[in-house]
Order: sequence, then structure tokens, then C-alpha cells
Amino acid sequence: KYCLAATAKKNDMRLIAIVLGEEVSKVRNSETMALLDYGFNTFSYKSFATKGEVFKSIPVTKGTADTINAIYESSPSFLIKKGEESSITYEINLPESIQAPITQGQQLGTISYYLNNDKIAEVSLIAENSINKISFINIMKSLFSNWFNLTRSS
Repeated sequence: KYCLAATAKKNDMRLIAIVLGEEVSKVRNSETMALLDYGFNTFSYKSFATKGEVFKSIPVTKGTADTINAIYESSPSFLIKKGEESSITYEINLPESIQAPITQGQQLGTISYYLNNDKIAEVSLIAENSINKISFINIMKSLFSNWFNLTRSS
């Protein structure tokens, strides 16, 4: 009996085909090619973003910085039937603003992906960096710095 595990890559999609127990090696080879051809002709790989890519900048209240970047925690990508790419929709769950303190990697929100109204994935949006809560001393430094800059420019 002949068996074969084969892989092939086309564009950004890699497929694996496994054929077991064929009586003739030529049949095994043709069945493997048929499986790979079917996969490449029927499915496509759709990527929406890459890990670490900035999705949106969110205003920060009571923090040492005014905004924080919400980035993708992972790369949302899907293997779907060709022609269904336009049927993918998404829902964003992200606050309008966030209050400090914020730690790097903290989940700020999510994006849920749907195919024909069926949820196929959910990706976390996380904080790109940390932002400390503003303290009285930081407020005084900021006020003094702004006042000093105003008096220098006059």
C-alpha cells in the first residue's frame, strides 16, 4: 500500500494533503494532486490585519499621556470558500475613552468577525504601551512647564 503526505503553497495559503492506502503509486500521486487542486480552487486565505498593527488611537483620561494605541493582539485571518470574502462582517467593541492607569498588553476591546452572521473569530485589541495615572506632582510639573514656556515665548 502507498501513502503520501504532501504540502503546497500558493500565494499566502499553504495546504496539506494526506493520502493513505492506495494500491498504486500513480493513483496515490494523482489523488494527492487532486486534493491540493481542490483546496486551491475552492478556498482562499483572507487576512485583515497583522499582529501589532494599530487599529485605533483612544483618548486617555487621568493619564500621563493623552492617547493610547489599541493594537491587534493576533493576526485575524481566515480560510474561507472563494466568493464568500464579501460576506465577512465585523463588530467592534472598544470604549470611546479609557481611564489610566493602563498596562502594556492590557485588553482594551475586541473585534468579532462573522461569516453569514456566524461568529468565526474574535481578536483582542490591546494597549501598545503603559500609561501611568497622573499624579499631583505630574500636574504641577505640567503646569510649571507650560507657564515657563509661555513666559519664555513672550
